[in-house]
Amino acid sequence: MRKGRIVLGFFTFQGLDTDGVVRKVIEFIQNYKPVKVFIDKGYNPGVCDRLISLKWGEVVIGVHFQASSDEEKYFNKRAEMYYRGVEWMENQPCYGY
Repeated sequence: MRKGRIVLGFFTFQGLDTDGVVRKVIEFIQNYKPVKVFIDKGYNPGVCDRLISLKWGEVVIGVHFQASSDEEKYFNKRAEMYYRGVEWMENQPCYGY
């Protein structure tokens, strides 16, 4: 989770089924009021679909991380996002919480 260039925290959850993940994301949205939440649609498309069906579509964006990247130099969308994130942080430092 970040706000601008400030990293506010990291969250990990294990052993949750689709409904459990959906509940955690809704809890996160209600507590932190993020502008956008990006969800990996390739890993568990049901999470994104369920959140959208529950009317969270303005906040939730599904991303196919295994999809092709926008540029050939990246293996897939996940690699592209990772390296673009690194470039973004190197361009102007980010700070932890």
